[in-house]
Amino acid sequence: MPLALRHAGRAPRARPARPLGVLAALALGTSSLACQPPAEAPRTHVAPARADAGRRGADTTCAAALDSMVAVFRRDYPAYQMRVPGHEAAFAALVDSARAAAATSAADASPDVCMPALWRVRDFFHDAHLMMWQGPPPAPTAGPPTAAAVAPAVAPAVAPNDPERPTLRRYDARTLVLRLPDLDRPYKAAVDSLVAAHRAELTTTPTLVVDLRGDGGGCTCTYDALMPLVATGPVRGDRLDVWASPANVAFFRALATEPGAPDTLRAEIRRVLPRLEAAPNTFVPWNADTAAADYTPRAVLPLPRAVAVLVDSACASSCEDFVVAARRSRKVTVFSATNTGGAGDYGNIRTVMLPGWRRLRLATSRSARLRAGPQAATDFIGLAPDVRLPRDRAGGDAAITFALGRLDARAREGP
Repeated sequence: MPLALRHAGRAPRARPARPLGVLAALALGTSSLACQPPAEAPRTHVAPARADAGRRGADTTCAAALDSMVAVFRRDYPAYQMRVPGHEAAFAALVDSARAAAATSAADASPDVCMPALWRVRDFFHDAHLMMWQGPPPAPTAGPPTAAAVAPAVAPAVAPNDPERPTLRRYDARTLVLRLPDLDRPYKAAVDSLVAAHRAELTTTPTLVVDLRGDGGGCTCTYDALMPLVATGPVRGDRLDVWASPANVAFFRALATEPGAPDTLRAEIRRVLPRLEAAPNTFVPWNADTAAADYTPRAVLPLPRAVAVLVDSACASSCEDFVVAARRSRKVTVFSATNTGGAGDYGNIRTVMLPGWRRLRLATSRSARLRAGPQAATDFIGLAPDVRLPRDRAGGDAAITFALGRLDARAREGP
């Protein structure tokens, strides 16, 4: 479905606690809340490394990384265009304070000193997808890279014992449970094949539970196959605007030819690219027709008649996009003990190399909600469920039993 590129990268799995006073912090973007560096590099499209990122004689200091990061923000980052105008003096003072910490021998010697200096600037934007971390340099090579080494990566196959792979099980005679621990792009084929292989069961069983607990997102293209099961009419998801800087346009251009990207995703990007290229350094709506539906079912399936969607505070990014799309259906009820994680203001992530083999992961687009200003932000606030799960029944099958008990009994009736 055309929502396919809402978030190309996944939100971090470890979510920090949400502090008090988030709305007040949004006003100036100075909350200390932000994502910590990932335990491993996120599985996203990686921009080509800067030629001087680790070259002998290049400036690999922490201060150089800070200056490079700020330059990238000014050119390419949608949140910079949203939050800095009108607050230039405050942002400049913040950068100066970060530079004072970065321009030390201790910062150059240890990421434990350098990265907190960079995070000071990151926290200004209050963006759940904005991340930076210290990565190791690549292994030395004896010669120029081979064609295989520089070719775009193809999404790896999902191993049968992968704990993140999608599963489907029968809970009782009238209920199937579809578990989706991960919406990252490599799992799209597994979701598609699982739904196709069990289509007869899915369309003859009265109740479907879609369990997204713990799902930090990935690509909205991964849940395309679910929409015919849940939709009861046209679905219009959250609209987005791309900041059409040359580097961001180049990112989408590369993704449009990446072998690992789904065909639907590449086709969507190719349709949008001419409009991005025609309006450099402006916000360009991803959908030319802003009123058009993203998905319209050919027919409304009589079964499943009721769909329970289970989420939690770890559901973020594309997981939240599924919630937004699915809850437009008369069939769907969303259950959770908490709000979702809140990572929907910015998306379509690309990764940039900074001096000293430091990495920056930043968005290329914003939610169209933010046209109204930062007060429309939901990052770190999240989406409220339709029905709150009791805390003592939010885990395991207890949540499923509770959800089934709360669904309309008439909706559960069926042959």
